[in-house]
Amino acid sequence: MDHDIHFEDIVKVMKEYGYEIKQPKGGSSRCSFVKPGCMTCSDSLDDLLELAKDAKETWILGILEDGKEISLPSDLQSYSGQLKLRIPKKIHRFLSIHAKEEGISMNQYCLYLLAKNDTEYKKERR
Repeated sequence: MDHDIHFEDIVKVMKEYGYEIKQPKGGSSRCSFVKPGCMTCSDSLDDLLELAKDAKETWILGILEDGKEISLPSDLQSYSGQLKLRIPKKIHRFLSIHAKEEGISMNQYCLYLLAKNDTEYKKERR
């Protein structure tokens, strides 16, 4: 089945709604999207969108039944998605080497590191 969207797009949307992605170590393609009080997972991209929609609806109904407020997703229109950053050559070299070891672009690797550290930062502040 051809997909008009990529997995990265799904991850982006799920993160907008407050979900965290959980992937087991060891190269498994299986992942879960987790939000406090809500979780969904799938072995295939074909099922993931429907399961995510169902999980979101169930979570929203539960929050409304509890009489709690649901905040709107952040406005991403005001952000370009670009960050220009000057770094020391030595760090640039290490990032490039590590990205190659992982088999991904340095841009993807840096995005992974930033997202991972931001998630850890948020956990520490709770």
